[in-house]
Amino acid sequence: MQKKTPTEAILILLLLLVGIGFYSYDAFVYQKKIEQIHKLDKDIERKNEQLIAAQILDKELSGVATLIQQNLTSPDNREMIKSSAVNFLKFLTHTLDAMKIELLSIQPIVTSKKKKGKYLESSYRVEIFCNYKKMGQLVTKIEKSDRIIRVDSFEVKSNIDYLQGKNHSRGIENRVVELELTTLTLLKS
Repeated sequence: MQKKTPTEAILILLLLLVGIGFYSYDAFVYQKKIEQIHKLDKDIERKNEQLIAAQILDKELSGVATLIQQNLTSPDNREMIKSSAVNFLKFLTHTLDAMKIELLSIQPIVTSKKKKGKYLESSYRVEIFCNYKKMGQLVTKIEKSDRIIRVDSFEVKSNIDYLQGKNHSRGIENRVVELELTTLTLLKS
């Protein structure tokens, strides 16, 4: 065997030191950095989820604030109370027209204007002619309106006339639906 020259020995030692250096860097520095990156990725993901939840809450709260603002009036401001009733009726008739639902009647329930401390209730009996799908869509639109509206009851009447063969021109799947709706107006203290 040949004897190694000092330059070869230095070169082998240098390569050995570089190898040990790479291994040490990988084991003690690089792996820790990868772990830190994974931990930070998880933190970012959690923070993004919190941000999305906060944005949803913000939208909901601003929607609630708008709803309260649209339905708030002074107890002695009779004009505002009357205009809110007229605005509700306009909203209802416009919605029914847009959905092509036939309005048969709207009647205020006479004993309906009740002051219940912090709010005023105004109830209406509404009779419409539509199918089940449109009735569900109407209730959804009422629920999404800027007014506070409560559906107190609804009754779907049977179509005896259709079963007896009368008046098929208006659609056999349509029914007379009677809704009792109550609008709430919040009163300032």
